[in-house]
Amino acid sequence: MDQTTPKGLKDGFSYLKQAMADVTRTPRWFVILLLLALVTCIPIFGAVVMYGFLLRWAREAAWRIDTPMRPRVFDNSDGVLYAFGWRAFGLALLYSLIPGVVAAALMSGQVAEQIASGALAGSAFGGSAAAAVDVTLDLPGQIISLAVEWLVMPVIWVAMMRMALYRDGGAGLQLGKIFQMIRRDAGGLVPAWLFYCVLNTALSFAASAISNWTYAALLNPSAAMLGMSLAMLVATFALQVASTFLMVVTLRAVGRWTAQFEVAQWGPKDAPLPPAGGYGAAQ
Repeated sequence: MDQTTPKGLKDGFSYLKQAMADVTRTPRWFVILLLLALVTCIPIFGAVVMYGFLLRWAREAAWRIDTPMRPRVFDNSDGVLYAFGWRAFGLALLYSLIPGVVAAALMSGQVAEQIASGALAGSAFGGSAAAAVDVTLDLPGQIISLAVEWLVMPVIWVAMMRMALYRDGGAGLQLGKIFQMIRRDAGGLVPAWLFYCVLNTALSFAASAISNWTYAALLNPSAAMLGMSLAMLVATFALQVASTFLMVVTLRAVGRWTAQFEVAQWGPKDAPLPPAGGYGAAQ
């Protein structure tokens, strides 16, 4: 990194690089990754297990404990796998409502605009109102919705880290402290944020394309189409593995970012954060 790169960004790239090294240094790391990806195919439960597994490891990074990933995905010997997982799932669901509300508001605006322009004229006389309205967001709306989703991601990650460190879901709802942490070193989060958001968005586009191809194959059943469907199934799982890898690396990097706040010196969750520039004991 050249000398003009802000220190926060330099540190952020270091956290990301260290996180990748942490993953690949883990014995049988790719097998663990495959198992995690397979588990995440199970609705809700898979996300709970993944969050619990990864946040326990990220918490160790925040405490400066340099350990590999646990070899067993369902290891709950310390009793935190499902506790962390369910709380993190709830936090992710709650904070994800923000981009959802924005998207809904944008859609409502488009529907209202179509109504005002007469798009629904005559729909009550033999036409469905729902069919008369295109509820798909236009390009500017999609960009706004995606931007909001990206901006919320660091908030979700820091909320999850606070929850895991305090073992208390309420710590993940303290927006004042979450934003205070982000403000102190937003630059340190940027590399992990871009790494996850850009690549995950690309994977989402790829998954959408695969879904369209699979649908087309199902509409034209034949031996060739069956083979294509199987190939699409394999490709879909490959994307799931890639998406899981992004989350593993990102949460580990966020754990390393959190370590700079000297969590061993934190007080109760309602206590002030240690002062910046050394992060000494809370007053």
